[in-house]
Amino acid sequence: MKYAKIAVALLVIAPAASFAARAWLLPSQTIVARNGGWVTFDAANSDDLFSFNQGAMPVDSLSVNGVDGAPVAPQNVARGKTRSSFDLELRAPGTYRVAIAGDMVMARWEGEFNPGSAEALSAQRLIEAKAS
Repeated sequence: MKYAKIAVALLVIAPAASFAARAWLLPSQTIVARNGGWVTFDAANSDDLFSFNQGAMPVDSLSVNGVDGAPVAPQNVARGKTRSSFDLELRAPGTYRVAIAGDMVMARWEGEFNPGSAEALSAQRLIEAKAS
């Protein structure tokens, strides 16, 4: 009976403690000291950042742009049970843009949210512009 009460209490508390999984990309390194080289990326969804506990992120919409803005093909793209990964060859010095993008917009607030505020209205305009 004691364990049944604990189980019921946990079931009542669990929905309040659960959050949606967060998507993230993690490069193996962020600064490459020499010309050229390779960087491996992990992509996953998880409750905590950089822990593999919710599943692999789909990399179907992966976009990589090189220093000159031209598309760069990722190498060794793989999707496992808990994470996806791919390698990127850095052929030229500079900044590369790596993104997994979709049509969805999400926002998160801490504290009070005022739907009539300037920030909320500009966010609404951004969402409407993306939709059109």
